[in-house]
Amino acid sequence: MEESSSSSSATMLKLTASNYSIWNPRMEDILYCKDLYEPLQLLGQKPEGKSDDAWNILNRKVVGQIRQWVDQSVFHHVSQETDAYKLWTKLSSMYERKTAQNKASVIRRLVNLKYRDGRSVTEHLSDFQGLINLLTNMKMVLDDELQALVLLSSLPDSWDTLVVSLSNSAPQGVLTLDIVKDSMFNEEARRKEQGVVAESEALVSEYRGRTNNRKFHRRDKSKGRSRDGSRGRSKTRKDLECYHCGGIGHMKRECRLFKREQDRGNEKSDARHTTATTSDGNEVTAGGFISTIGLTRPLDDFTDLVGKTLLLELVSTQLEPKTGLEKETVKGYANKASQKDDEVIYESSFSIPADFGEVGAVEVENEHHKEIFIKSIHLHGFPNGSVNVPCNSWTHSKFDNPQKRIFFTNKSYIPSETLSGLTRI
Repeated sequence: MEESSSSSSATMLKLTASNYSIWNPRMEDILYCKDLYEPLQLLGQKPEGKSDDAWNILNRKVVGQIRQWVDQSVFHHVSQETDAYKLWTKLSSMYERKTAQNKASVIRRLVNLKYRDGRSVTEHLSDFQGLINLLTNMKMVLDDELQALVLLSSLPDSWDTLVVSLSNSAPQGVLTLDIVKDSMFNEEARRKEQGVVAESEALVSEYRGRTNNRKFHRRDKSKGRSRDGSRGRSKTRKDLECYHCGGIGHMKRECRLFKREQDRGNEKSDARHTTATTSDGNEVTAGGFISTIGLTRPLDDFTDLVGKTLLLELVSTQLEPKTGLEKETVKGYANKASQKDDEVIYESSFSIPADFGEVGAVEVENEHHKEIFIKSIHLHGFPNGSVNVPCNSWTHSKFDNPQKRIFFTNKSYIPSETLSGLTRI
């Protein structure tokens, strides 16, 4: 028993301002192992039959054991305490705050937690569980399915195949945390065994991020050449390009998107018959440039929760004066702001450079797994007034087609007067 207690103490960490959620249960374990938990278990009340001297000595033992594992930066807060229960509750009140602001901070950290390729899945799950435990201590308990969805959303684009596979194969449409964890460990093991494939997938993700036009991924079929102009040269798998989706690392006959489209045939979504409603005009303006989007369609509630329903990219009508190239688009995710009947209002804020010029179009990427109907996009905060982008169109999921939808402003241009920044699109 003594050997076990000594071993557990040897690996104990000291309490700091940032590790209370881990320190607290480990400190409890040590107190139980050393039979020193009675003052905390009885909420500081002396039991009958125990003398005052014996009770005071026990309290001092518990206080000494706890303070031994308190960092110097925290020690001065409890240096005068001699009652174990008061010391314990004081630390709890300092680091286990259940205020709305603290809850919001932890939730923000949870939804912003992202897995990085190459990092240990075990470490990522440890960070994830630590935040879940913090919320649990604040009496905010997320059910198993919501935890599974949050964890799944933390995976990067290079893991999209796993995300789509799990989403489509979930028993009765319900994912569990254990299923997601097991799948992550299996995927990690597969990538370690096929290191070249994992590296190739990461390269595809990075390459696709540099252009939104799929034609740049394809070979020039009229000349029968690859991009480097070579003929008849055998290619490794990582150099193959798909004629259907433009992806790298597979051929058309192996393309998952192509196979899905074949399986679906002419089947149309029932939601295509949904009628768009008129926007109620409730628009919220906060500093910067705000876009309000009216949507009518059953929505993916979880994607809305993490604030990544739609990715918007503002396209300038001008080119860079020095290089003559297109200006870099300004990106922002649209977050759910309000809902009235079947219409949902989304907002996105943008930080736009002073020399960006006039917005001529908006590129939209649907982060849902199903298509959605976009009614309109309104941009506010410009010196020359608001910009309206009429849409009234269904937008496909990025998981079905990686190409973004492009919507132009309500201004018309004849071909000879089309602004330079819009000629590509």
